[in-house]
Amino acid sequence: KGDDYMRKCVDDGYDPILLVYPGLGADENGVQRIGSYDCDMTIDASNSGSKRSARNIAIISVTGKKSTIFDCNRNSRGLSVLGTGDAELPSSLLIRGFTITNGKADQGGAMLLKKQADVTLEKCAIENNVADEEAGAIYVENSRLKISETIIQNNYAKYGGALFATG
Repeated sequence: KGDDYMRKCVDDGYDPILLVYPGLGADENGVQRIGSYDCDMTIDASNSGSKRSARNIAIISVTGKKSTIFDCNRNSRGLSVLGTGDAELPSSLLIRGFTITNGKADQGGAMLLKKQADVTLEKCAIENNVADEEAGAIYVENSRLKISETIIQNNYAKYGGALFATG
């Protein structure tokens, strides 16, 4: 099954950097939990200095959103994605088959997209996240977000419980 996902990613133009397989980090009920230590992750496509940029990548759970969970325990945002900041230098990120829950931030409790990030969410669940200001779930600033077969529910913020887009 993992080879099929890998092949689809490559065929779609992505370089998979993370494939999550069953049994890695599963709890006593067999649920694979990424854990709060993986929340507050930043994927940065800008190429500053000697840092390798993250462009055209895919993060995929082989087992799906019910068993692969980023639980941020209200300690931080789930994921920040920074694009190249240059419309002539595109980058894209595919996230497939994850739940992001219990995130907390000023903007985008689950996810923050900035600097012309291009993100696709497929077969995900974004739930129970909180922001003090905008976007309980996903804050989008000068970026593009595509959503397919994804549930966004029970997210709260002062403005835009699910999404807040600007720019």
